[in-house]
Amino acid sequence: PIKVLYTKQEVLEIVDIYASKYGVDRDVLFNTIDCEAKKRLIDGVVYYDAHAQSDIVRDEIREDSWGFSQWHMPSGNKKKDGTLITKEEAQNPHIALDTMAWYFSEGFATKWSCYRKLYPERRV
Repeated sequence: PIKVLYTKQEVLEIVDIYASKYGVDRDVLFNTIDCEAKKRLIDGVVYYDAHAQSDIVRDEIREDSWGFSQWHMPSGNKKKDGTLITKEEAQNPHIALDTMAWYFSEGFATKWSCYRKLYPERRV
């Protein structure tokens, strides 16, 4: 089974793999994830929830976005192989962050609201 809760160090280790793979800025990628991800405080330790759904509610409907990267299911986001990212894949940190880093490398970081908020000067 896929783990659900990850420490900051564990998230950084996964980020390092995919930032390096695609040649993207590790700090920018992590900061975007840190902003997007839902966290839980357990016994004084902050954990990132890989299965979390967005807390955003519009018109009394909770947004259908999932995982560290908050992949928005209705947007029809595709992985590098051209297939749609599923909710289950969005909740798998390796698939989600591999795909997110690839999007960043292709110039699509602005898909994430937190990227736009954190790096307004980088908007295309």
